[in-house]
Amino acid sequence: MQAEQVVIHQKAESGAAVNTWYRYLPYWPLFAVCMIIALAGAWLYLKMATPLYSVSASILIKDERKGAEEGKTIEELNQVASKKIIENETEVIRSQPLLNRVTNELCLYAPVVQKSAFRTASAYATAPVRVQFQNPTVAPVSAEPVSFEYHPQTKKISIGTKQAGLNQWVTTPLGVVRFLPNPHHQAANTKNEYSFSYAAPKAVVAGLQQSIGVEPPTKQSSILRLTLKDEVPERGEDVLNALIKTYTSATVDEKKLLAFNTLSFLDSRLKTVEGDLNNMERKNQQYRASTGAVDVGEQGRLFLQNVSENDQKLGDINMQLSVLLQLESYVRSKNSSASLIPATAGVADPVLSQLVTKLYTTEIEYEGLRKTLPEGNPTMLSLREQINHMRPGILDNIQTRRRSLEASRNNLQATNNSYAAAIRTMPEKERQLVDINRQQTIKSDIYAYLLQKREDVA
Repeated sequence: MQAEQVVIHQKAESGAAVNTWYRYLPYWPLFAVCMIIALAGAWLYLKMATPLYSVSASILIKDERKGAEEGKTIEELNQVASKKIIENETEVIRSQPLLNRVTNELCLYAPVVQKSAFRTASAYATAPVRVQFQNPTVAPVSAEPVSFEYHPQTKKISIGTKQAGLNQWVTTPLGVVRFLPNPHHQAANTKNEYSFSYAAPKAVVAGLQQSIGVEPPTKQSSILRLTLKDEVPERGEDVLNALIKTYTSATVDEKKLLAFNTLSFLDSRLKTVEGDLNNMERKNQQYRASTGAVDVGEQGRLFLQNVSENDQKLGDINMQLSVLLQLESYVRSKNSSASLIPATAGVADPVLSQLVTKLYTTEIEYEGLRKTLPEGNPTMLSLREQINHMRPGILDNIQTRRRSLEASRNNLQATNNSYAAAIRTMPEKERQLVDINRQQTIKSDIYAYLLQKREDVA
């Protein structure tokens, strides 16, 4: 009985499947048309869609907090090196001044495209030329793309009725431009008709800031990984390579500026001390010739030995006070230019040097943004607030350092006065000669110290 029920059930299911097949069989042309439309849509999508390629690069940041320190010998030679923090360098790499230089170097504001049967694709890597504007910051009156044709035999570019050669300025509806050879172009293309348009450099930089990723692989890593997604992999590679090159160049330029300011300060001090030293040498020579004094007594030599170290310390303190005076003037100036930062050579306070360097770096970034952004921009206001917040702390540090140096100077002067009182019983001739030699020794030590510092910076 159960076997008969199973057979009947199987026959019922088979009959239902046959009925369903015969029910939809008359509509097979509709199914075939839908399948053809779906395949055609997928094919068109693949032809018209723009693929994105991921490009990445890495850069090593010498972060002192994460073990990336130089050797002591290199650190002593590199007198103008500034300490770097990887979080700060992340923002510097994505800053507007650096990306603006990359945009101008690669002519990203003048994209060249080539039309095909299905879409308009970027011709960054396939076009034989790049387009460079004479003044990319001036927006053109017309926004329509300009078509041109490249002739590989003559290496001429035709724009309507005009013809121009490579590296030759020509007037177009978008402005004055010239065509540069494209290093990525390898062979002549069968279709040499292209067009270029204009994109505001600010908009290009803003797009790069959004698309470029800068982050360390791990929290303890001192390596920054740069990533970028672009429809043209060659352009993505060029952007990251140019950004790393520009960042390195900006770091070198900053060190050059600091070294230049330091050398200028040292040269001015050397000139002054050299004149004083020459005067003391002439005074010593004239005194010896007029009085016949040849050598000082044993007591005078002992005095010079005891006071020489104090005099050298006094010269060092006076130079540090002079540097602090210039730093205070620079910090108090509300409209100080970032390129006029005074040198900090001789100031034995790393905290103060780091604070001044941070203020200087922030002002450089503020000056760079002020050329392209309005005064009311939130980024500008934030940087201005940071600068105003840093000034009082630096001034307090300078005042504290100055009071400490002045106290040390007073103690040294009091000690030297006690030495001077001890030799008042010396013969007048020897006492004057000792005083001249003392002044000459002071100037000579300061001059040697400045020469050593200048050589270190150079």
